[in-house]
Amino acid sequence: MPASLVSCLSILSTIFFCATLHLPIAARVLPISNSSVENLNLSALPELPDKHFRYVAVYRPPALSEVPAIMACVAALQELAMLDFDTTVSSDKRWTHPNYPGVFLSVYGQPSTPLTVRWAIFLIHAGIRDMMLRERYETGIFFGWYRDVRLGRVLFWSSRQPQPPNPQRPENAPMLSTGTNHTELTFQRGRPGIGSKLVSADQLQANVEYLEKTMDRRDSMLMIIYLMMSLGGRDNEPLVAFQCIFPAITVEVRTIWNALPAAPQGINSGDMINMLAELAVVILRERKYTEMNVVISDEGVEIARGAIRTRPIPKPNSSPLTSDVSRS
Repeated sequence: MPASLVSCLSILSTIFFCATLHLPIAARVLPISNSSVENLNLSALPELPDKHFRYVAVYRPPALSEVPAIMACVAALQELAMLDFDTTVSSDKRWTHPNYPGVFLSVYGQPSTPLTVRWAIFLIHAGIRDMMLRERYETGIFFGWYRDVRLGRVLFWSSRQPQPPNPQRPENAPMLSTGTNHTELTFQRGRPGIGSKLVSADQLQANVEYLEKTMDRRDSMLMIIYLMMSLGGRDNEPLVAFQCIFPAITVEVRTIWNALPAAPQGINSGDMINMLAELAVVILRERKYTEMNVVISDEGVEIARGAIRTRPIPKPNSSPLTSDVSRS
């Protein structure tokens, strides 16, 4: 039997097996057509931290609501990114965002090998990025491989049909004027890491300056998810400088964060993760999808600053980076 056929049959059997194993009742049966597997292609995400990580997407009805799906990722990453990458994730764990309920996110390892935080985070990012690229928000399972070893899967699902977009909800209304303005947000401090000097308050504050250059909402939200992923596995270590450059959906995002000299270790990775989670809520509520400057303070003392900028990429990511197994 040709090796390529053996490989496809192996992947297909894995999909059928995983799609019926310990999944919520609402999304347990995901029939797959044989014809759609013939040209199955696993492709790497070049901007993920490890180039050997690959995934395949499976989409089936029912449809999901876009913003709750995105915010379920934020809720999951706010918890997972605080943990050591080698920590295993319980198979009965699920996340939904309290402000945007309706979509759940669950992760599962292989029957004999639990999924670790590292691969759960990679798969969550890969899944929501795939949805954004395709602009296809449906019940989805995303299977992960590393050097041809099966890792596990992430499931986006809902126990109810999505409601039609409500123009009265902030995230669905037209974007506000993009003139330069500010907003304040407060967020919980991450638990102090080794060497952290940040001990004076349980909460920190951030002043966000919205700039005139606008961003696609998908770019804004993927920026937050990507940064949370990049900060994961650091055990709340103090941050002195943190830079990240990556292609989002329509633009390249360039962001840099620096602790200020007055407090060189006054902020840690856990603080940044919590700030980004709260920033996601704020920009959706205020409909401000723009470049921005951020100043983080501890009881009125500035401890860190960040800048988020964009620039065009040679060719927008108009097509997904992996094939999906979908209804025929």
